[in-house]
Amino acid sequence: MADHQTSPRILIVEDDPVQAMKVEALLQSVGYDVRVATNGREALAMMEQARPDIVVSDIVMPEMDGYELCTRIRSNHEFNGVGVILLTCLSEPQDVIRGLTVGADNFLPKPYESSRLLRMVKEMYEQRLVRGTDSSRVHFQGKSFEVASTRGQILSFFLTLYEDVLRKNEELAQAQTELRYVNENLARLVNERTADLSQEVESRKKAEEQSRERAQLLDKAQDAILVLDLEGVIRYSNKSAKNLYRWSEPEMIGRNAAILLYDNRTPFPVEAMNAVLEKGEWVGELRQVTKGGTVVRVMSSWTLVRDDQRRSRSILCINTKHPDDMNFEQRDEKRPRYS
Repeated sequence: MADHQTSPRILIVEDDPVQAMKVEALLQSVGYDVRVATNGREALAMMEQARPDIVVSDIVMPEMDGYELCTRIRSNHEFNGVGVILLTCLSEPQDVIRGLTVGADNFLPKPYESSRLLRMVKEMYEQRLVRGTDSSRVHFQGKSFEVASTRGQILSFFLTLYEDVLRKNEELAQAQTELRYVNENLARLVNERTADLSQEVESRKKAEEQSRERAQLLDKAQDAILVLDLEGVIRYSNKSAKNLYRWSEPEMIGRNAAILLYDNRTPFPVEAMNAVLEKGEWVGELRQVTKGGTVVRVMSSWTLVRDDQRRSRSILCINTKHPDDMNFEQRDEKRPRYS
């Protein structure tokens, strides 16, 4: 590495493109020269073309994982002095020991704070000239491991692990504080929610009573009243609608008015639908058919119903039998009807 180099060269090895972009943007934001490889094999090929100062590698990757990559780097004398940081969701002691045995300089458990990675890269770059090649023997769970790291590197490993434990303990303490707060206020929250629910239930009861009262009033009306959704499907019909069209309420609800009340002799009034959707209302004379096929004339009034936010919800149709309809009715028993 040339002494005049001022921009540390970092090689990111990460198979997740989103994670790779995040780390790349973070390191570039502080002026580092950053390249990205998607796995260990690609990383080695890139290192042969341009030797980096530090490799920041994920562990779990296809083709060649981070452990194998680190082993290959340490076995190649051309890469002496290249620092290796392993980023991983693995933080058990066995994983730490394995990282040491393959010669990694440090590791950082995921998820991590951006400042921790920046600090680790900065310290490793500043210490690159004093990186040693000593080995040490580590005993863990009855096994002995030959670690290709200096005592300083081993210390860095376990300091990182200790720092991660402290961070998790802080998160646990925060969670416990929040849980204690919730427990202390649970009774109050339950009482408040119960009161809200009681008020909501009472409001719904009143709304249902009002709906029943309105339905009773609509059933007493002499006019045939229908409520259509914006697709023309019947959602409500009163008793006078049953008397006029000879369809029972269960037979009408959920059926499209264009099919139920109109045929080729009495086509569905598309102009009325367009007018009520555009202008909010339409009034005129219509020809409709009953269940038995009788053609009836009605004076019809259509009104667009909106909710509190002024959004279109349904169409109210009030149909009054034409006074001259007795002279106009025609019966066609042979014509098939939808049922």
